Amino acid sequence: MKDYLDFALMLYFGTEAHIVIQTFWAIFIVTVIRHLLSIIFSSWHILFSKNHNIHNLRLRGVHHAARGVSIILASHNTDREVIQTVLSLREQTIPKMQIILINDGSTDFTDAFARDLVRRKLVDNYVDLKVRGGKAAALNAGLVLSKYDFTMFCDTGTTFHRDAIEIALGYFDDPSVGAVSCGVGVRNCDENLLTYLQKMHYFISCTVSRNALNFMGLQFVISGAFGLFRTDVLRTIGSHFPGTGEDLDLTLRLRHLGWRVEFSYFSMALTDAPTTIAGLLKQTLRWDRDGIKLVYQRFAHYVINPFSRTFNPHLAVGFIDNFIVGALLPAIMYIYMSYFTFIHREGFLFFMFTVYLLELFVELLGVIFSLMFVNRFDRDYRFLYYVPLYVLLKQLFYEPLRFAAIWSEVIFKHSYKDNFSPMKVQKILKKEEVR
Repeated sequence: MKDYLDFALMLYFGTEAHIVIQTFWAIFIVTVIRHLLSIIFSSWHILFSKNHNIHNLRLRGVHHAARGVSIILASHNTDREVIQTVLSLREQTIPKMQIILINDGSTDFTDAFARDLVRRKLVDNYVDLKVRGGKAAALNAGLVLSKYDFTMFCDTGTTFHRDAIEIALGYFDDPSVGAVSCGVGVRNCDENLLTYLQKMHYFISCTVSRNALNFMGLQFVISGAFGLFRTDVLRTIGSHFPGTGEDLDLTLRLRHLGWRVEFSYFSMALTDAPTTIAGLLKQTLRWDRDGIKLVYQRFAHYVINPFSRTFNPHLAVGFIDNFIVGALLPAIMYIYMSYFTFIHREGFLFFMFTVYLLELFVELLGVIFSLMFVNRFDRDYRFLYYVPLYVLLKQLFYEPLRFAAIWSEVIFKHSYKDNFSPMKVQKILKKEEVR
């Protein structure tokens, strides 16, 4: 133990400290500053902006709600979840609502449940596609039937706060806003420890971080579980592109065409998170691979080149930030960790523990500050007890997995093998990519 402590003291106060500081100053500064800025920017609207005040948003939302909202649900083998979502939507405070249900080739009891919902007048339009074409194709089929000024896409199995849609509609007072993304939380958080830690991850990444990115104009993800759009804008851009990652693709096209995307901090939906490591692994890999496929392989050359007429500075900064945090910094970290282990095996654990403490401090500070301003329905002070475990999950699962997903997609294009979208669709998309 004495040798261990002597090495630790020498590492940070002796000559070795100079090497560590020189090597890791960028990683530490980027991590700390990025987290602290997220905290500040996320609360800025709530503290100082009258336009983003929940009461003003609700008042403006009432006006837009009178124009009506068409809600499109795409279902593939989610029979009972359809009922849950439709009943939650019918409790919303908006007076004019059209619910369109698309059955994307389900083989369970979805058709029977859907027809019962139509009979009870809980669903306005029902289309049974018979053959599975993928979520994107199903949502596009629903858009044809949309009759109101605003269209909402959501996932089956999602439930909503009663005034969530009304609050989100308030952002459309600005004519430059083409879409509004809303917060998503975890409904089955108390099922086990993994689902509760995912609740924390959704809170930090889907609420706090996205609100901060929205403040900086870098918001380019609208969750497929809960997003609102101007119907005429959707029809102009052609709605969803086939394949996986349809929500990200649609958002990037909106931003590319100059439309603003807002984030409704006080509009919240709940969904069930994976209950096993295997399920979480599959979901996380799919999301991260889709992000790489769309951001870097389809859109990057349009927006990053400053000499291009399609150059978009906000998207370019967002793409660069995503690359630095998701790929470059982890690569530097893992390479240096390997080097450090080879040179100083006895100090490796101490070094890793120090990195853990740094991130623990930043995450704890962020959670404390964010809980002060979050919607009262989503305030959960138990987060404070679980921050140490969440940091471990982030360091040992989310960050390495994201790093692996990025490079596996760049090298092997694994997203084209994901069965979330029908293989016939993926094969066609892969051929088009080759061309």
